[in-house]
Amino acid sequence: MFQKVRITIGSIAVIALCLLSSTFTLSYFTDTVDSVNSFKIGNAASTLSIFKDDTGETLFDASEYTLTPNMDDIPFYLEATNTGNIPVYQRFRIVIPTALADYITLNLPTTTDNYTVTTPQPGTYYIVSNNVLPVDGKTERWPTLSIRVGDISEVDPSAYICQETSANDCVLGINVHSDVIQTTGFENADDAFANLDNNN
Repeated sequence: MFQKVRITIGSIAVIALCLLSSTFTLSYFTDTVDSVNSFKIGNAASTLSIFKDDTGETLFDASEYTLTPNMDDIPFYLEATNTGNIPVYQRFRIVIPTALADYITLNLPTTTDNYTVTTPQPGTYYIVSNNVLPVDGKTERWPTLSIRVGDISEVDPSAYICQETSANDCVLGINVHSDVIQTTGFENADDAFANLDNNN
């Protein structure tokens, strides 16, 4: 077995370029029968931060954790900032590689009025904000997550990413995405992200 195993968190901010148009065209008629059609163009973008705690400014550093079998409650706090120029719906998407889905899980918080948590498939977690995130707005540093590691001694060695070092430093990877999508044209976040997923 490898002498040292670590967990790595890959942070990815997903930028969605959006053409915004209303679900119908607004026409304004004057007594000279001129008409004006109203369209909006903007971009939806976000940046993602992962913190070690829910109050301070300490960013998560995965290299601090050397994994052992049945390790529990590695702290994990997410925050996203709307860096685009339009209001958006926000989703955190956390993906654990298939080979590790039986060994690495997340302790998910209870769904609140502000967030909905789903697991569409093993190893994939969606945490959707039910509120609109305004331009320059930040999500609350919630939900609180922790990583739970099972008996990694049973993990197929092909699931490890190993560096050629004297310590045989190997890692298990988790990818974290920040997804944003325009609010215009959608009644709620669930409808917006269903449309995004169906078109990808």
